[in-house]
Amino acid sequence: MEALEQKMVQKKEGGKLEIESSDVSKEKRNYNIFKPLLEKLKHFFTSPITKPSWLVYTGFVICVALTVFLMSYTSYYHFVRVRDDFNKDAAHLRSIFHERVARYTNVLQATASLVSSHHNVLDVHHWRLYVSSLLSPELFPGFWGINYIENVEETNLERFKKQLSQDAAKELPVYPASYMSSFYVIKYVYANMADASYMKDFQKALGFNVASNEVARNALELARDTGKPTATAPLYLVIDPAKQHLSFVVYYPIYQTEEIPKDVKERRRLIKGWISAPIHAKYFLQDLATDSVKLEVRDGSWTFVSFNPSLEKHNHISQKGNYTVWGRTWSVEMRATGSTTEPFYNISYILIPILGFLLSAAVAFVLWSLTTTRRRAQALAKKMSDDLRVSEMKNRAILENVPGAMFRCSAHINWQMEFVSDAIELITGYEAILFTTQQKAYSDILFEMDIPLVEKTIGLSSTPGHSYDLEYRIRHKDHSLRWISERGRVVVDPGTGLPHLMGTLFDVTERKRREADVRSLTTALQNAVEGILFVDRDFTCRTVNESYAALFDKLPGAFIHTSWLRTFIQEDQERIISLCRNAAPYDRITLDVRALQDSGEFLHLYLVMISAVDDEGEVEGYYCFVRDMTQRIKEEEALAVAVEEAKRANKTKSEFLATMSHELRTPLNAIIGYSEMLIEEVEDLEDKSIEEDLKKINGAGRHLLELINDILDVSKLEAGKTTYYFEKFDIKQMVKGIGDLMLPAASKNSNKFVVDCPTDIGEMYSDYTKVRQGLFNLASNAVKFTHEGTVTLRVGPIIHDKREFLAFSVQDTGCGITPEQLENLFQPFVQADSSTTRQYGGTGLGLTITKRFCEALGGSVEVESQKDVGSTFTLLLPRITSNTVVETLSRKDDQDPKKDLIPKIA
Repeated sequence: MEALEQKMVQKKEGGKLEIESSDVSKEKRNYNIFKPLLEKLKHFFTSPITKPSWLVYTGFVICVALTVFLMSYTSYYHFVRVRDDFNKDAAHLRSIFHERVARYTNVLQATASLVSSHHNVLDVHHWRLYVSSLLSPELFPGFWGINYIENVEETNLERFKKQLSQDAAKELPVYPASYMSSFYVIKYVYANMADASYMKDFQKALGFNVASNEVARNALELARDTGKPTATAPLYLVIDPAKQHLSFVVYYPIYQTEEIPKDVKERRRLIKGWISAPIHAKYFLQDLATDSVKLEVRDGSWTFVSFNPSLEKHNHISQKGNYTVWGRTWSVEMRATGSTTEPFYNISYILIPILGFLLSAAVAFVLWSLTTTRRRAQALAKKMSDDLRVSEMKNRAILENVPGAMFRCSAHINWQMEFVSDAIELITGYEAILFTTQQKAYSDILFEMDIPLVEKTIGLSSTPGHSYDLEYRIRHKDHSLRWISERGRVVVDPGTGLPHLMGTLFDVTERKRREADVRSLTTALQNAVEGILFVDRDFTCRTVNESYAALFDKLPGAFIHTSWLRTFIQEDQERIISLCRNAAPYDRITLDVRALQDSGEFLHLYLVMISAVDDEGEVEGYYCFVRDMTQRIKEEEALAVAVEEAKRANKTKSEFLATMSHELRTPLNAIIGYSEMLIEEVEDLEDKSIEEDLKKINGAGRHLLELINDILDVSKLEAGKTTYYFEKFDIKQMVKGIGDLMLPAASKNSNKFVVDCPTDIGEMYSDYTKVRQGLFNLASNAVKFTHEGTVTLRVGPIIHDKREFLAFSVQDTGCGITPEQLENLFQPFVQADSSTTRQYGGTGLGLTITKRFCEALGGSVEVESQKDVGSTFTLLLPRITSNTVVETLSRKDDQDPKKDLIPKIA
């Protein structure tokens, strides 16, 4: 202050005292303005509630570190993405390049094959027709065309000139002359150009002696000596007179032999000519480059395709390698167009720092808010806990002795618990503290279907003094449902003036369960399909359901307090009384009785009676369960009569068919025998006029005899009189015999009959005749229904239910069978299609006989078929068939069908 006063005095002399005093006042005012702000900041950073914790600083630092990491990762990710994309594109480009070389080589090889195989008949027309089918400018870019160069010895030069002039329809010379003894002359040309004018330019090359060009001659002779396609060194071709094109020519050697000679000497001696293909280097390669990968290809000092000068090597990823292409070594370098080292200036490098800073600040603020809120909550909770601890100690003794659980909660719709006694754990399974600390809401455990009732009764009734009483369900902690009875009242908090609910909760699950059991049992008894009633020990009706009363066309009340026994005939009444007196408690009594209706008709009833025993073990009455069996018994009686009639009819039919079959076979045998004798006599007399008619008579007789034999077999099977003879026999010999018999019939329909039988298939023990007849029937059908196809008879062993079976399958490629036709396939006198009989003949008995023989021998028949594709019939037969199985299966038809048709009463 002294210094300030001295300054003021000194300035007074100069007349500037007021100005200096004004500056000091301004400094004081600024200090007074910022002082409250500084005090607030000091309080903010020192207050136990608001000062930032280490968590705030840690979160801020972590977010800044994440921002730096994200920027580094973005830059690295960009580099990796460019590198990976380049590697994929480069690999794809290499595969396209190799595929293109292989495709062009294939064209040369195909053309060489044409010249080698058709040299004597090849002319200009066929040459152009064939080559034009191989080439197109779109598929083979850079492919100028394709020529044939013939190796012409000097001694054959004149003859070659004549042939060349003849093909060109004008006289053509061979030029220029060669100092060698051989001329390599272009004989055929073809231009792979969309513009037809180029063909005329190509025609000028006819007769050109390629040996006169040293570069071409070297490549020709290298191709000749190696036997491989060989390219020339880069050279300029003048296709368009106005331009020169950097190109190369590929030569493919052709020898006089189909295979390439083994040594160089033979190759030189047997060389016939070459296929040459001039290729424009730039067009061949330039479309391989993409937007992301550029290509540079060199052959020595020659450059086919080069980079854009703007692509600097140090700024790009690249791959470089040498590739052998048609005998030449090409240097190929690929470079990525996307930059990887220059700064990556884009929107991400601007947004990431900004967003990172904002995120860091936001995280720091959120963490500060959370810590501050937690500190305030902790301070408030400490104060509240101190207050509540006192009140809890006063009320706990009272609450522990109150039945049920007492509670106090808000009157809002969520019913937030403010207090609940410890008994709530016995009711809900959750501790009381979970509800009072809002870790568990009471509304969360309410059963979903009962929430509307609770809301209507409690949630909307907040009038002070209102009391309520309701029952609802909750979800216990063990996930079971519990019934709760709640009684409560709406009260007003004197401190806040807000309404609250106070009341008690009781667990009434057991009472509800007993009530539900009673209701369920009553409902079940009244609505049961069977007749149910309860009678006391004197057989007086106490309870009757509607189903029992409906048996007598009455209402249940008509039976109450009446004698139950009076509805039965006298004999059944005595049986019921006797059985009940002799039965022990809890015994189950079952019997069939007859009851008399008011109309005079009898009811056949099936009774089940169970005694009802009291706590002292005395019988109080009987629960009776009644089932009406009247209609069922009538159906059983009618069915028995129908079965007996069907047996008699079937027996009569079988006897008639057997008798008629025997009677018809006798004259048929005579007809067949006499016709055979007449045929032999006619053949001796060489009388052709009636020989065909006699053969028709003989064939018709044999066919009719086969039909009669089939009918006789079916009749025996149905009558159960089929005899079986069992023996061991060789399976392969049997199958071979069937195949030999089928060959003539198969040849008649232009079919191929194949027998597939393992040599070690062995023997089987069964009825040889029945097995052979079944296979013969299947093979005959397959041959008959197949034209110009294949019929296969296949045999193989299989194991089924620990027994060895043999699978005989007949597979054909015939007309096939539809799923609808398969249903009636094994019915007697039924064929798959009504038109089959007219087209192929037959009665439809062959499959029936085969199936029944197979089942009688303990096997089965399986069919797989597809329309217009073919069918497969499989016989599954046991390798060893026992007589017991056959006898059991043969008696199947004699069993009483009634036992399977009559239902059994449970």
